Amino acid sequence: MTLEEKLSRFIASRFDLEAASDYAQLRKCPSGYTRKCIDYVSALNVERRETLRSALVSNALFLLLPDRDPQSHAYQAGHTEYRSYIDELVRMWHWDYTDVRTLRLILADLRSPQPSGYCSNTPEHVVRRAEAIRPTKATEIRKTVKEQLGRAFGARPTRLGGGLWRYEGAHRGRSFAVEIDYASGHNQIRYAVFYDDESTGVRAARLTMEGLLGMGLGAWDQVTVDNLPESVQLLCGWIRELVEIPEAA
Repeated sequence: MTLEEKLSRFIASRFDLEAASDYAQLRKCPSGYTRKCIDYVSALNVERRETLRSALVSNALFLLLPDRDPQSHAYQAGHTEYRSYIDELVRMWHWDYTDVRTLRLILADLRSPQPSGYCSNTPEHVVRRAEAIRPTKATEIRKTVKEQLGRAFGARPTRLGGGLWRYEGAHRGRSFAVEIDYASGHNQIRYAVFYDDESTGVRAARLTMEGLLGMGLGAWDQVTVDNLPESVQLLCGWIRELVEIPEAA
């Protein structure tokens, strides 16, 4: 069995495990986009979901074997179900997908002595949700990430400029790096894992759990004071899984 076949089998089994749990792990991810992906995939019938799954598995290989032919990407290859997925995600919208910063801006506008009027039709349940949010700052997110990645992997942070930081650590003897951007638009965290495994040929490049499963971009925009510790614990767990892929496959 080739490396690509082994990795495909592993990714497919990981996708199936997540689907069997009704995407329990992914639902913990504080990302409106990932929640949108879950809603789309969950609504598909079995046949369409299986067809999409094959495309997502194939695309995920680019995160582990970055030198693959770009024309083999499902969108470039004209995979109908995958193209429908990507195109429909652009059109999907629901208040549940709204990021924390936007919700806080809506609330600020509604409370302003001179409201703009653009937010006057915001549903009451959305206003209540915005009021209940305890926002967290980038400094507090960085502090929590530094503490947990340091404790879990001995990772040490280096600032690369702007809001981008790099954390170099090790897990089960494998060195890796995690890059986290704390200032990526409305995203509070945008992470990516990197490592090379010479023994197998796996080269993780901008690897995320959401990307591996085709259900997101590693961009988190719904982080609050209340879910910050658990969210970073989730990140640490996913990093372990991602770094262990060469053995798991």
